[in-house]
Order: sequence, then C-alpha cells, then structure tokens
Amino acid sequence: MPTPTGADFTAARSALGYLHQVRYALVLLLRAPNAESNISIEKLDDIAFEEDGEAVELLQTKHHVTHTGSLTDFSIDLWKTLRVWAVSARSGIFDLDSVILSLVTTASAPGDSAAAQLRSDRGRNTAAAIDKLRKAGEASTNATVKQAFAEFQALAPVEQERLLACIRVLDNAPDIIEARQLLEDRLRYSTRQQFLSGLCDRLEGWWFSRAVEHLRNPTLIKGIPQRLVQVQINDLAEQFRRDNLPNDFPFPLEVDESNLSSDERVFVEQLKLVLVSNERIKRAISDYYRAFQQRSKWVREDLLLDRELDIYETRLITEWEEHFLRMKEDLTEQANHAETGRRLYNNVIDMPRHIPIRPAFPDPFVMRGSFHILANSLKIGWHPQFRERLAHALEIAMRSVG
Repeated sequence: MPTPTGADFTAARSALGYLHQVRYALVLLLRAPNAESNISIEKLDDIAFEEDGEAVELLQTKHHVTHTGSLTDFSIDLWKTLRVWAVSARSGIFDLDSVILSLVTTASAPGDSAAAQLRSDRGRNTAAAIDKLRKAGEASTNATVKQAFAEFQALAPVEQERLLACIRVLDNAPDIIEARQLLEDRLRYSTRQQFLSGLCDRLEGWWFSRAVEHLRNPTLIKGIPQRLVQVQINDLAEQFRRDNLPNDFPFPLEVDESNLSSDERVFVEQLKLVLVSNERIKRAISDYYRAFQQRSKWVREDLLLDRELDIYETRLITEWEEHFLRMKEDLTEQANHAETGRRLYNNVIDMPRHIPIRPAFPDPFVMRGSFHILANSLKIGWHPQFRERLAHALEIAMRSVG
C-alpha cells in the first residue's frame, strides 16, 4: 500500500477538522440548556450561539489527529484564534460585555502557559495571560504570530483586557471519535441500547445535510435551532419502536432498466408480459431498488427479528395467491391474458390495504418493492402463464450469477 504524501495527509487532517467542527456543533447544541438555542457554523465564527440575532458565544475549534498538540504561548492555533477575535472585536461583530469566546482544542495547554491562565477554573488569571502573550508576541519571529500580535496590539490596552476576559480555553477537548461517543451519550435515553448507533447515524446524516444547507445559504438559513434537532430525534426514535422501522430511502430513485444487472431483469420481463407502460416500469425499478437497499440495511443493522423478512414475504405471497387464483377462476379462452395480468398487477401493487412489514411503517415502497423481488425469482407473477413464459429467462439469469 503506498505511503500517503505530506499533502494528502494535510488534506486528511483538514477534512477531519471540518467534520469534527460540524459534529461537535451538534454535541454543543444538544448540551445547551435553552431549548430555543440557535447555532451557526462558519458564519460569525467556526461555531456560534445566537439569541435574537446577537452572538452570545463564539467558538473556535482546533482538531488534531492525535492529542500531542501543545498550546504554548507561541502556538499557531492560539495566535490565529486571537487574531480572528481581535479583528472581530475592532469590527464590532460582537459585544465584549456580553459574549463568551471559547477556544475548543484537542491540544493541551502547559500549566505555565497563557492558555492555561484562561481556563474556566479557579486558576484563571487574565492579567498573567496578557503579560505572557505580550512577551511571546514581541519575542516571536514567526510571521503568523507577528501578524496576529499586531492585530492584538491594535486594540487599546483596556480593550485587550476586555477581550481576554471573554476568552475561555477548553483544552483536551474531545476529538472527532470522542465527540461521537458524547453524541451517543446524549441520545442514550432516546432509544434502546441496541439501536443507539443506528439512531445516531441517522441523526448525523440529517445534521450534516442541514449544516450543508446552512453553509450554502447562511442568509436564508441563519442557524439551526435546538428545537428542530429535538423534533428530528423524536421522529427517529419513533422509527426505532417495536412496531416500526427506520425509513432510509424515502424518495424515488432515478433509475431505469439499464441500471439492472442480468439477474435483476426477470421482474421487468414480468411487467413487459402484461404490457405495463415504460414509465410505470421505471417506478417499479425504483421501488425494487429502494426496497432491496432498505431491507439489506435493516438486516446489516440487525433491526429485524428472527425470520421476520421470511414471514413478511410469506404474507405477501399469500395475498398474491388469493388474487391470482381469483384471476384464474375468471379466465376464459377469449380473455386477453396480458390485459388480465395487468389488472392483477394493478390490484396487488396498488391495493388499498397496504401490507406493512411492521404496523407503524408507513411507506408502501417496501411492500411494492418486495413484490418485485418475489417476482424476480418467479415466486409470484402477473401473467396467467408467467412461469412457463419466463422459466427460461430465470434460468439464464441464475446462470449469470452462478
């Protein structure tokens, strides 16, 4: 396996930093005591809490792949953060009398450092921190530190003191893996233990999608409120009840026959036998794929009970048999077999009485797609002579995967 280049590793670290920022924002929002808390990302700062449009807490996040980083007085992370906040203070982006500025870092601040003096514990000493930062800024030859120190020095001494009074250093913060553990800890009362990981995965999927919308259009989506996240948690928790299952594929897919492998074409041939239109065949392929992926996901995550899928398919076959036998009873020599089979298909696929895999699962795509999965193996069919007509097609399909 090739060794990653330095550039690749830098990109990976940056990507992890952004993912950590978004994940940690969710953890912070769920921790907030106020249900009306509203959080933004990369708007006023890396992460920001706002109330009535005003910033009440800004957070800079610094993620390291390992916890070996050190927040010394010459730390680039520290000075970059100080520069951002010094510029923002001069620009009036926040009110130094009411805002909290938090530096969240996975690195550790040495006991004699300026950063250590800015922790939120009893040892906090802003005067000592200012003195240490001034000495480090004057002594450093690093261009980044010198530029940041110049921005800090552009503030009047009293403003420098006010700025540092707002700063809270939260070192040894959880990394991206530990942040996930914190998230699961916050959700542990929302569902049973065996479903916690699945619920957390789905919440994060929704959260990252929502964060992307916010980042793309921050003027329209100014932030994400805690109450909206709680609604999503409640909805997901409902899906993990004993009478329900999570719906991970709620929307139709844009697929057609060319997307099918050779062993997946039998159910399409079934539909062509009864002259179903091309547009409806595309819808059937979408249902087939959605149901196949959803059922596979449930199985992988161990969300189904023992033999639950077999029992469900037996229910569907039994329902189909009743309709199929009625069709055969009414069949005459003069009957148009394709037309008769299409009526059977319509009656079964669009039956008013949806047969859910569990009582509270609302979406019929699993039922429709499961009928197509059964039709693909010729366990059911629509044309009165479907087995005779398609046995050869099934044999060819099975040989292609054998």
